[in-house]
Amino acid sequence: MDVYLVFAAGIGEGGAPQYWAVPAAQVREVLQTPPVYPIPRVPPFIAGSLWHRGRVLTVVDMAQVLGGRRWQPNENLIYYVIVLEDVRMPVALWVGPWVQAVRESEMTPVGTGHVAIPLMERATQWVEGRVVFHLDVPAFLNWLDRAVVAFSRTLADYR
Repeated sequence: MDVYLVFAAGIGEGGAPQYWAVPAAQVREVLQTPPVYPIPRVPPFIAGSLWHRGRVLTVVDMAQVLGGRRWQPNENLIYYVIVLEDVRMPVALWVGPWVQAVRESEMTPVGTGHVAIPLMERATQWVEGRVVFHLDVPAFLNWLDRAVVAFSRTLADYR
């Protein structure tokens, strides 16, 4: 049985959370309110870094990546960081104050019409009609790699 971690990735239009999901099989661990340290001169979607189990992880603010308004730790005392499993770069996802495990059987496939949503693998409907977008993790990692390289080149041009 497939299980997904559904998370609220920031605040969308009208103040409602944007719900996204990653397969639980691609998650190593979910951390509640770990210390995330700012990194100077990084793109705005990099929330900072995190020391976890002997590794330094880059923490990516999923609200910034997915188009929502950023969760602010000073406004939300609790937030979660999802550490991805077996990925080529040490990365974790800052997802805000809410995460829940959901079985595939609890979600119904829905279409998005002709709307293309970047980094989305598919969409489902969950409790109370909530639409959940499923993150295409390999596409996200490719995007992240390209975005960081492009930002580094831009920063080098200004020196």
